[in-house]
Amino acid sequence: MTQPELTGDVFDAYMTTYGELAPEFLKQYVRDHRKRFLATLRALPPAGGPGARGLEIGTYGLFPVAMRQMLGYADADGVVYETKGDVPLVDHRRYPFDGEEYAYRTFDLDAERTRLPVADESYDLVVLAEVLEHFAADPYFCIREVNRILKPGGKFLITTPNVCSTEHIFRILTHDVPTWFYFYRKDLSNDRHNLEYSPKLLRQLVEHGGFTVNRLWTEVFWSGDRPEIDRLLDERGYSRDLRGDDMFVLCEKSGPAGPSFPDFLYF
Repeated sequence: MTQPELTGDVFDAYMTTYGELAPEFLKQYVRDHRKRFLATLRALPPAGGPGARGLEIGTYGLFPVAMRQMLGYADADGVVYETKGDVPLVDHRRYPFDGEEYAYRTFDLDAERTRLPVADESYDLVVLAEVLEHFAADPYFCIREVNRILKPGGKFLITTPNVCSTEHIFRILTHDVPTWFYFYRKDLSNDRHNLEYSPKLLRQLVEHGGFTVNRLWTEVFWSGDRPEIDRLLDERGYSRDLRGDDMFVLCEKSGPAGPSFPDFLYF
């Protein structure tokens, strides 16, 4: 398969097609998150060679299709969360925005409790985009599992909201809730942000999980400028680094995962 040159126009065209052909329940979400999707597409590392395999945990198909169509991966799987039992279900899904109509293997399981039914060191890239903050019970289980299924040197990309953002400082100072999606659900679902991470906590989590951080940075997707907060940080001698509203961390597997239930995250 000939891969297109990865320019902004290619990603924009891909997002336009995705937005037009996404299921109805997703269309508004795609419009609201388009800027984040584009930034994540640009952050995905291309395949390092023939036969490379990728996986997205918490997928709507966007990134697995991009892995195959644009980034040179021979195969790309996905994980969804509709099943809460102990037995993972395996499906092969075709996505309406994928002109090749490729059948993507998809695992339906609880990523905080259930092992993926794949062999150790199966993948070259794992993506966890806007999922970590939703975990309610055992997020480190998922991190350990990613370590197990990645090849040595394999890449791990996480995106998640940044609780230390300029916007969140503003919210604290104005007596507001300093997180994005704290709302409880009328359907009694736990689909909310259970923990929004700081840059320090996110780094601790992945390093304890056996990963070396190649790059940790933030982006601004939902908030506006807060020059008064910037001035306050400067006046008080606090750093303005890593103050965007969303964090990205690109890691690589460098060793085994540390023990379960690390003290910095569990009691």
